[in-house]
Amino acid sequence: MLNVLNKNDPLVFTHLIQTTEERRKTMKIIRLKEVISITGLAKSTIYAKMSSDDPANRFPKNLSLGGSASGWLESEVFDWINQRIEERNQKMNKEEGA
Repeated sequence: MLNVLNKNDPLVFTHLIQTTEERRKTMKIIRLKEVISITGLAKSTIYAKMSSDDPANRFPKNLSLGGSASGWLESEVFDWINQRIEERNQKMNKEEGA
């Protein structure tokens, strides 16, 4: 059975806010393999979105971990995903209101 979240449910929105705040507190650094797994984006797409001219669409910059190693703050990756979700929801609300 597929559970569908009601986008207008204030409890769902509150949960998303709390989850984002909790992630900021943990400050976990994740490597490229996990970023790819979380986002479903290809490596080349991630790097292209990092240099996007559109700040609203720009993917978070990676952090140097020394040598050739780098990673991303998990909270920034999830914030980026949440922004995409919010954009989608706003677009759906506009279409429903039209």
